[in-house]
Amino acid sequence: QDMQIDFFYFDLNTCGRCKMTEENLIEALGELDLLANLQMHKLRDHQEYVEGFGSVISPSIFVDKKDIFKKVNTSQCDECSQICGDSVKCRAESEENNAFSKESIKKAIQNYQ
Repeated sequence: QDMQIDFFYFDLNTCGRCKMTEENLIEALGELDLLANLQMHKLRDHQEYVEGFGSVISPSIFVDKKDIFKKVNTSQCDECSQICGDSVKCRAESEENNAFSKESIKKAIQNYQ
């Protein structure tokens, strides 16, 4: 059975961490050579409640409706703050990396198989 992967993002035009995370996710899936059904979901807000997923912060990746990154780090996101006209914290891989790296995405997906 194909793995269900859901990618939640707020903005793929302006937000660097959303764009990079999306690119890294697609590359990771290509390298893992998985049968996966990837669904992209644009959030109305950088953080919102999504039926069946709970509270989701942009950007987030779920496999079979489970967040692949158990720890939720956030940091100030200047791009999304400009879009929202308010100070916004988006999800970050770590203090050093805002976007989720291809390697960490691959590892997290493999841990869910």
